[in-house]
Amino acid sequence: MRFIFFALPLLVLSSCSQSSSTSTEQKNIPVLKSSTRETSWGKAKKSQSADGYELSYENPQNRSESLTIKGSPNFFFGLTYPPDIKGEKLVDGKMIETRTPQVWQKTKVAGKNIYFYQSHFPMRGRGPRFKTLCTNFQAPNGAEGFYLIEIEGTKNQAQQWLSELNLRH
Repeated sequence: MRFIFFALPLLVLSSCSQSSSTSTEQKNIPVLKSSTRETSWGKAKKSQSADGYELSYENPQNRSESLTIKGSPNFFFGLTYPPDIKGEKLVDGKMIETRTPQVWQKTKVAGKNIYFYQSHFPMRGRGPRFKTLCTNFQAPNGAEGFYLIEIEGTKNQAQQWLSELNLRH
């Protein structure tokens, strides 16, 4: 118990020092964005976080179509294999949770091969959802960032919308 009280101030100090160094690095993160989604759906909602940013595009005509990009100067830890696809199906009048095995999907983003997987089947008014592994991109000026991308839409839409992404610095 004494160890916990002793370690707590050290954790607080280390998190404070991380956030101050992150804010300087944050300025150097290239922005990964979709000009095509912006033209079709409107400007992305942007939010800042302690270690980066998040851009969210949503189709105003279909709320189950969206694209979210999370950028950070820090690596996002990820998966070594794609998880089972989560979903629900109706059995005997009750919705039960389902899980289906899958393999990695691959596509190009800003000229680089990236891997993605389906994270959820469509359910309760939501479309199928897809996520990428953490991928790093480097802008021509040398600035580098790490990105996670989440899509709600069909697999074909996911591949198309990923291929439309580009870097701004």
